[in-house]
Amino acid sequence: MNNNLIFGLDGATFRVLSKLMEKGIMPYMNNFKKDGAVSILDATFPPITVPGWLCIATGSDPGTLGIFDFGEYAPYPELNKPAIHNVEKKKIWDYFSRLGYRSAVINFPYYTTFRINGVYIGGLLVTNEHYTYPEQFKEEIKNIVKDYQTEVDLKNASVNDILNRCIYTIKQKVDLTKYIIKKYDPKFLFVIFSEVDRIEHKLWPYIDPLYKLPKMGIENIDHDLLNKFWNTIDSSMMEIEKSYIGNTDGNVFIVSDHGAGPIYRTFYINEWLLKNGYLYMKNNAQSKGSTRIPLIQKIYAIVRKHPFLDKHLTITKSKWLFDLIMKFTKNVGFEKKFEDVKEYIDWEKTIAYEFPIYGAIFLNKKNKRIMDDISYKKEIINKLRKELENMNEIKLKTYIPEELYIGKNLDLSPDLFIVGDDFEAMISSGFSDGKIILDYPPKMLTGTHRMDGIFLAKGTSIIKNYHDFKIRMIDIAPTILSLNGIVFDKMDGLPVRDIFYNKSKDIN
Repeated sequence: MNNNLIFGLDGATFRVLSKLMEKGIMPYMNNFKKDGAVSILDATFPPITVPGWLCIATGSDPGTLGIFDFGEYAPYPELNKPAIHNVEKKKIWDYFSRLGYRSAVINFPYYTTFRINGVYIGGLLVTNEHYTYPEQFKEEIKNIVKDYQTEVDLKNASVNDILNRCIYTIKQKVDLTKYIIKKYDPKFLFVIFSEVDRIEHKLWPYIDPLYKLPKMGIENIDHDLLNKFWNTIDSSMMEIEKSYIGNTDGNVFIVSDHGAGPIYRTFYINEWLLKNGYLYMKNNAQSKGSTRIPLIQKIYAIVRKHPFLDKHLTITKSKWLFDLIMKFTKNVGFEKKFEDVKEYIDWEKTIAYEFPIYGAIFLNKKNKRIMDDISYKKEIINKLRKELENMNEIKLKTYIPEELYIGKNLDLSPDLFIVGDDFEAMISSGFSDGKIILDYPPKMLTGTHRMDGIFLAKGTSIIKNYHDFKIRMIDIAPTILSLNGIVFDKMDGLPVRDIFYNKSKDIN
C-alpha cells in the first residue's frame, strides 16, 4: 500500500494562497496545483474548526456527530460544556489500523486524544497534561523538540511577534514529524498547521490589500517577515513530503477545515433579542450594570473607528493604551460576555438566546410553553426568521437544522442559524450597551471563517491538473480510503471518483 499524507492548513483559502503562488512565495503549492486535482472544498456549516476537522476525519455530517461548534449542546446555558461526545465514529486512521498499518496524527484540534496504532498528538483544546497517545510519547517529545507547544501563544503579541511565534511553532511540527516518520514509518500521516488560521484572524488587513477598515499598525509590519511566514508553511510541506514520500509512490492531500475572509462589523444578536422581546433581564439587572461596557473600552472603540487616531494610537505603537485597557477589563474588546451576564437574565420569561454556538439561536427550554407546544415553537422560529431577514440595517440569512444537516442528532442542534452580510459581520453573543450593530470587528479580530476551504490531491492514481469536480469535507475520508482500496463503514460522504485514474478502485 502507498503512503498517504494529509496536510491540514487550518483556515486556508485560495483567495489568499493563489496570489502567493503567483508571486512565487509558495512554489511547492504552485507546483502541487499543476501536478494534481484541485477544487474549492465545501465547508461544514457553520465553518468552525472542531466540526470541520472531525467531518474530514470521519466522513460524517455534523448532524450525525451531533457537534456543531466548539461547545456541546446543553438544555440550559449554565450546563454548557465542551463538545466531546460521539468520538466513537471511526476516523481515517482507524481503518488503516484495522489492516495493521501504523498512523501518525499531529496537531489535531480536539479536547481529548484518540487511541491509535501509532502516534497521536493533540492541538488546540487539548490539555498540556494529556496531549499524546500513547501517553508516554509526551516524554519522548521533550527529547526531540524544546518546549513543544500544542497551540501557539499569541497573548500580548505585536504583529511581528505573531509572525515570529507562528514560524517557530511550524518548525517545531516539522522536526517532530520528521522524527515520527523515521522512527514509526506510518502508512497514514496527518499534519495540521493551525498557524494559518491564527494569522488570518489577527492580521487580515495585512494579508488582504482590499480590506476596507483602518489598518492598525500597518506601518509597523515587516512585509518580508509576512512573506517568510507563508514561505515557511510552503517549504515545511515540501520538506515533510520529501521525508515521507521521497521517490516512492504515494498520495498527498492539502485540505482546510474552512476558508477565511474579512470582518467589518459586529451584530449583537442577544441585544437584538432583548430589544425585540425574546430575551428578558431581571428587573434590577440594568442597575447592576449587567450589560454596561467599561468606559475605557468605549474610548478604545472610538480610536479604532477614527483613521487619524487609529494611525497615531495603534496598539503596536502605544503600549500604554493597550496596558490601560488590559488593566481595567478582562478582555480586550467592546462587549460584555454572555457568561458574565447570564445570571441577570430572567430565564422564566426568556424565549430565545444565542450561546454557546456561534451565530445560532436556541429556544429556551426553561420556558414551559416552548417545551409543551410544538406549534408555538414553530411559530416562534418562523417569526424570528421573518424579522431577522427583513432587517434593513444588515443583511441576514437564517437556516433551520433540517436545511443544513442529515443524521440522527439534529435534536442537539441550535434551533436557528444566522449569517450576517455573507459572513462579513461577526455574530456575537455578547452585550454592547444596548447597541445592536457596531461598525468594527469584535476583540481585535479582523478576519474570520468562510465556507470556501481548499482541496488539493496528487499521486500516481490521481489525475493531474484536474479542476472540474466538487468535493465536500465529508467526502474526503471515503475518497482517501477508496483510493487505497480499503473497505469502510457507511459514511455520510461519498468517494469523489472523478479524480481517480482508475475509477474501479472505488470498491465500496
